Amino acid sequence: MSDENKPQVIIHKSNWGSQLIKVIIGGIILFFLIKKNPEKIDFIRESVKEYSLTQLGLNRAEANGAAEMSATYFGEYLEPFIERKDFVLFSMYDLQYDNEYFKIKVKAFGVWDNIFFYEGSVKKLKPKPSEEEDPGC
Repeated sequence: MSDENKPQVIIHKSNWGSQLIKVIIGGIILFFLIKKNPEKIDFIRESVKEYSLTQLGLNRAEANGAAEMSATYFGEYLEPFIERKDFVLFSMYDLQYDNEYFKIKVKAFGVWDNIFFYEGSVKKLKPKPSEEEDPGC
């Protein structure tokens, strides 16, 4: 028998062990991405914290305190003004709120318990009555 007519034996090494580990790790990452997708209240908290740090000049501890108080006391009031698009692994947020005193527009996306802002503005339209000067003084 010549070498050309000899049956070839192909040995296929199975790497099912490493494939199984990759699937398990991928499943764990997917689970945590879904589980740690931020909610509207997280968006409110981070928006107030970011505004306090950048615009008001508060230190991190004061900004965290202001964010927690705002989420606790004003969270339910602001939630209806927030449009949240949930894409399972991440979310997009759009807040547009205005009244006679100020106008707020904030856009962000959230992933893994983090909020990343890509557009935001807060404009004072007119001062509150307490901030107006009293002409009789």
